[in-house]
Amino acid sequence: MPRGYLTACLDDLLAWARRASLWRATFFGACCSAGACGEDLATSLAPIEVAPEGADLLVVVGAVTRKHAPLLAATYDRMPKPCWVVALGACASAGGPFAGYGVLPGAASVVPVDVYVPGCPPAPSQIRKAMQSVRDSIGERGLGLERS
Repeated sequence: MPRGYLTACLDDLLAWARRASLWRATFFGACCSAGACGEDLATSLAPIEVAPEGADLLVVVGAVTRKHAPLLAATYDRMPKPCWVVALGACASAGGPFAGYGVLPGAASVVPVDVYVPGCPPAPSQIRKAMQSVRDSIGERGLGLERS
């Protein structure tokens, strides 16, 4: 039986592999972490939870307080680049109803956010749509590999 050959660009091949196996780290801040959002994440397109050093995706859930901001920044800094950030829920997206001195106006004030998922709490379909959006953007943004 003759064997066929498949040729592909290394960037495209690695992007395909990363899209197929997203690993996430979750930063829990408040309400949504106690609700259904955690369960929805576990059944969505990024079911594997790992330490930040091995994660491709950082999911920020709940309000980001001034006290938590340095922890969130440190978590993001520990992740290998490129990585993606999802702000899950109204609090992580824009501060929610708790906006005030102690609560920042969303995760974007601390780390760069790629996808916002509104809602209090967000619907499971919105969470799945956000995870698919991240997967779709992996090939578009590239993997940060240098070509020689």
